[in-house]
Amino acid sequence: MSGTLLVAEDHPSARELIAYALEGEGYQLVFAETGTEASNVAGVRPPDAALLDVSLPGLSGTEVCRQIKLQRRSTPVILMSGALGRRELADETTTAGADAFLPKPFSLDELRTVLRAFMRIREQAAEIDRLQAALAPREAGSSSVSPSGVELDWTLPYHDFMKLARRRYFEHALVAVAGNKSKLARDSGLDRSTLYVHLRNLGMLRPK
Repeated sequence: MSGTLLVAEDHPSARELIAYALEGEGYQLVFAETGTEASNVAGVRPPDAALLDVSLPGLSGTEVCRQIKLQRRSTPVILMSGALGRRELADETTTAGADAFLPKPFSLDELRTVLRAFMRIREQAAEIDRLQAALAPREAGSSSVSPSGVELDWTLPYHDFMKLARRRYFEHALVAVAGNKSKLARDSGLDRSTLYVHLRNLGMLRPK
């Protein structure tokens, strides 16, 4: 995996752990200690992915996420926090238009697998953008039907479209494996923790 990963984290020990976890993953890591610094970095060179702490000095991670999404909607953004509860962090993620969240403390393996999954999603999103641009002159804003027969509404906001597409995928995949999440994780090339991050963010798991 390659690409620029913006990491906004104000605690030195956390930055060191993240750098250690992602060593050898192929990312070009760019660290920011404040939200203002992260915003400036992203404004000069939009990252390929971002990992943002919600509670940053200066601008919040939530606001930095909004700015990144305005620049390039397909950039995966993951919010993290040790100060917010899971439900509050989920709400922040939805409000900011982020793609996922990681409550602290999280395992380094979970961080690696979540980033790998979302970088793959980013590549798929870029392809969807290309197809949408090609179809736009003919569709003129109307709906289209995919080869599987699922109606795709190209007029949806990008984040909503991608969330719907991912939800449809996992709904059909769960039916195919008769609800066996372990088999779904294997078939999807994800580990269980990454699969549960996806299902949780899509509202497909019951809250504990």
